[in-house]
Amino acid sequence: MDTTLKEIGFKSWLQENHKQITRPEKYIGAINTISNDLKRDFEINSLLEITEINNLKELYTLYFSVGKFEDKNSRGNRMYSRAFDLYIEFISENQENSFNDIVDIIKSNKEGG
Repeated sequence: MDTTLKEIGFKSWLQENHKQITRPEKYIGAINTISNDLKRDFEINSLLEITEINNLKELYTLYFSVGKFEDKNSRGNRMYSRAFDLYIEFISENQENSFNDIVDIIKSNKEGG
């Protein structure tokens, strides 16, 4: 999925599932900041391109184990870790939905064929 589409999907998901968040674009900005930090300091591709939950969790641990990023998170009232947590939740739900869609297609093909 294109990163812009992923941002749009994440924003829509936030608006739908976390209505208390009044400015979802702040969370997208935080994810982009984390992504840029990971690219610069660890030579990791865009966070928005990673779809494996375990890889995202490993990057979460790696990112927040670095003092300067943990400090940034503290100064930002934990905005970065909250955004990362929500992004992992978003990807996880999308994987479940994709899996369920595939199961439904297989079931309908078996019933029809």
